[in-house]
Amino acid sequence: RTQAQPGGLHHPMEYPTLGNQWYEIQEKVFTRWMNTHLMKRDPPLQLPMGSMVRGGLDDGIMLWECISQIDKEPIRQKPNRRGKMRIHHINNVNISLEFVLGRGIKLVGIGAEDIVNRNMNLILGLIWTLILR
Repeated sequence: RTQAQPGGLHHPMEYPTLGNQWYEIQEKVFTRWMNTHLMKRDPPLQLPMGSMVRGGLDDGIMLWECISQIDKEPIRQKPNRRGKMRIHHINNVNISLEFVLGRGIKLVGIGAEDIVNRNMNLILGLIWTLILR
């Protein structure tokens, strides 16, 4: 959108910058959504607030647990819970992403490395895609 300026010039409209506040709000909302599903598990799990940016999803375990609670069909492949290396974490996240893709949900531009690397935009995009499904 543009806004007319004196002399007929058009400049892009400026919106107030939210900075990190927007991410914090989105992360709180999405963490609460994930926790509603993780609490259905026996025993219940909980993703701590603010842990998405601090690596709460990067090992793939909590993502796998959440998706397994959302979907009626169990995920057949289990994550490596003892894996400490980056390749183990990427494999764990890939298990969840492949399951989601197998359900016909499109994940454009989101890969396991993005989750492991804590790319906040893509993590929020993934969670939003799961919410919408």
